[in-house]
Amino acid sequence: GLWHALGIGTPCRGTAKDHKPVLDKLLTLGYPRNVSMRRQEPIILQSMQQTLDFPRPVKGTALTIGATNVMKLHYVLELVESEIEPGDAPDLTHKVTKQAVITDMVTAMAGSGADRFRSRHIVMLPAKARAMAKLSIEVRWQYPHPDDLAAEERDCRFVDVVGLCFSRRALQEVVDYRGAHGVRLVHNGVFDESGVWLGKVGTGDATDGQISYQGEKYNDLAENGEQSLVLNLEKMPPSSTDVFLVATSPVVQDIGIFQDVKVVLRDAENPGHEIMTINMPQTATPAEAA
Repeated sequence: GLWHALGIGTPCRGTAKDHKPVLDKLLTLGYPRNVSMRRQEPIILQSMQQTLDFPRPVKGTALTIGATNVMKLHYVLELVESEIEPGDAPDLTHKVTKQAVITDMVTAMAGSGADRFRSRHIVMLPAKARAMAKLSIEVRWQYPHPDDLAAEERDCRFVDVVGLCFSRRALQEVVDYRGAHGVRLVHNGVFDESGVWLGKVGTGDATDGQISYQGEKYNDLAENGEQSLVLNLEKMPPSSTDVFLVATSPVVQDIGIFQDVKVVLRDAENPGHEIMTINMPQTATPAEAA
């Protein structure tokens, strides 16, 4: 309905006047503080990237604003081992705490209209470098449109996610919502090419349980679902060479009718760190799996 900016505490019928310029001005002045401070996140991260001359975007992983209007912004800088030299990571952790980084942040925020911030308002806590040890793999999808299901009466919300681990050309392990299946007979983590199928067992012998099913979520209001696996990169057996992810449609046997199927890769030890999102291309050809 209509409202009136100058009618606080008094009955009014409202007005059709556009108050957006007034609201934008309030935001530039820092009111309300919560909204205004959150708008500084992309400016701060972009400023860090430019000052450090970093080749990738600096990613925010968490942002909180306390009762005293103190904003805490957590971030990551992604380094790829094949692209860096020994010592680059410790050197970068030292650079991010230099005064030049803070000064450039203040200048960048002032350029966006937030000129109330000064260098004394920003504190850079010590950074630390660590290797990513656990990878979270989330598969998400939108439910099929009712028109695509025809007269199907079964529950068609589900997509099953399966992790297939290989030792070169040999299948090593299969992990899905039931857990690890124990594909081959394995002794002390050594894959046996002439082993036999054991069926489902309590743990994945072939991968030492380092590929684990985490669970599933369904939101019938938003009509979307999610299943996730976690891959422990540090503790995978040396014989493991490849891990493939398969999304299947067990009921309608056509993964193509599910909309917006995507895979989100995250740092499992820092869930706010989204590494990348991969979208499955839509196809008109019926396929049970992708």
